Amino acid sequence: MAGQSSRGSGALPSHVDTVIEMTWYGHADEADRRRWLRAYSRYEETRRHLIVELTADGIDYLTHDPAGLEAGAECWEVLHQVLEDASERLTKRQIREEWPEDFRKPDIGTLSRTLQRAVEQGKVRRDGTGRKNDPRRYWLAGKEEDFFPGQGAPAEELERWQRRQNAKWLEVLRRLPQRRPATPAAAAGGGAADAQGTTLPAAAATRRAGSVAPVPVEKAAIEPVPAAVAAASASAGAKVTRPPSAAETAQPAPVPPVPAGETAALPAATPVAAATAERTASEPAAPEKTTQQEPPENEPSAEAASPYVTNSFGIVVIPLDAPVMPAPDPVLPPEEQRRRSRRLP
Repeated sequence: MAGQSSRGSGALPSHVDTVIEMTWYGHADEADRRRWLRAYSRYEETRRHLIVELTADGIDYLTHDPAGLEAGAECWEVLHQVLEDASERLTKRQIREEWPEDFRKPDIGTLSRTLQRAVEQGKVRRDGTGRKNDPRRYWLAGKEEDFFPGQGAPAEELERWQRRQNAKWLEVLRRLPQRRPATPAAAAGGGAADAQGTTLPAAAATRRAGSVAPVPVEKAAIEPVPAAVAAASASAGAKVTRPPSAAETAQPAPVPPVPAGETAALPAATPVAAATAERTASEPAAPEKTTQQEPPENEPSAEAASPYVTNSFGIVVIPLDAPVMPAPDPVLPPEEQRRRSRRLP
């Protein structure tokens, strides 16, 4: 309690005129050289609050005004950044979730006092009653136009919001860096220029649609690979490509047209084709196989063998005198058979 931080009862502070308590400025695990001094006195002239800071060399102290170094004043800059980047009204919990990781997250009490002070100064707006189903939401003053009005808003309000968003993004696009001007070489037609202004090779010869550069005949022909080069490449493990032979690249001779009323003579068959035709002619033709099989005469049909009857409504009816086939006993493993045999009397 205030004024009772000394050990024991309150008898010790009651015997003095002024009690001064020193506490941490922030958290105890922080490397902060500042400390809070709170004084309790019978005299009105005694200063109630003071912040002292130990210098870096550790030989002196500096005093600070608590009004300017309060924890709420320190987090206002970060709070202003969070509310400025928000796209909707935020609750206290949402503000702490959006707090940057580079800064120490304030406790809920410090955040509440900072928001209350900002609302009183007119920097922050607030709505809601603070109850369970109606929490208080905070936003910067003058930022209401950037928030989405909601699906149930009038059409005129939705249209105004859309126009404001379009104007905002157009302004962002105007601030983007423009493309650099083309270099003199590109402007003269010597070549194209990319986005950085670098001149690209000229391609005037390939701009005409359908134009293909001719390939010389001596370049297009496949030159044979010398035997020495082929042997050296094969020993090194490389693949050697040989040109096709004349027999492989030979085209069939054109067939002359047949006059009307005459039969064209077939070309002479090769020895392999003649032998294949002779063997095929000497073999007897295989009988055609039929997949349709007729059921035996003494086997009853499925309808006659089934004891079930289907009525006019399509419901299967089982007669009372229908035979019931018992299910066979399951085959048990030898261990289970021996275990069950020991149970018998």
